[in-house]
Amino acid sequence: MADVLRGCGVVWGAAGSTGTGVVWSASTGEMQSRDLGREATSSELRNADGDVVGLSFSDLKKTFTASVIPSHATSKATAKTNMDAMIPAAGTIVTVTDSASTVTAAANGGKYLLDAARIRYTNNGFAIVEFDLTQYDANDVAVAVT
Repeated sequence: MADVLRGCGVVWGAAGSTGTGVVWSASTGEMQSRDLGREATSSELRNADGDVVGLSFSDLKKTFTASVIPSHATSKATAKTNMDAMIPAAGTIVTVTDSASTVTAAANGGKYLLDAARIRYTNNGFAIVEFDLTQYDANDVAVAVT
C-alpha cells in the first residue's frame, strides 16, 4: 500500500466496502477489485432529416462488481465457509456500504440485487469470488410484493 503520496491526492486500493446478503467484509475476505458504474437506456429523437436532435435516458441504474479472495485469520475451513456465503442465489438483496464513495449506497438504502456470483479456481493462485450487483434508481428492492 502507498504510505506516502507525492504530487496529488488519489484514492488508493480497493478496500472500504462491505455487503450483507453476499457476505463480505474485512473479516471474511480480501477485496481485490470493485467497480461501480452508472448506466441508462438511451433513445434518440431524430428530425425529418434523420439528425439526432434529442436524447431520452431511462432505466437509470448502478452496477457494482467485485472480486474477493475468501479468507479467515486462522482457519482454512472458515475461509471455505466464508466463500460459500458469498455466492447466494441470483435475486438476493445485497446491502452495500462503502467508505470510499457515497455514490455506491446513496439510493435505496444501498440495496442491490445479485445478478450473478461465481467462484474462480485456478491451479496457481487463490480461489476468487466474483459477483455482479444491480440497483435501478426507480426500484426500491426492499419493498415486498405480495
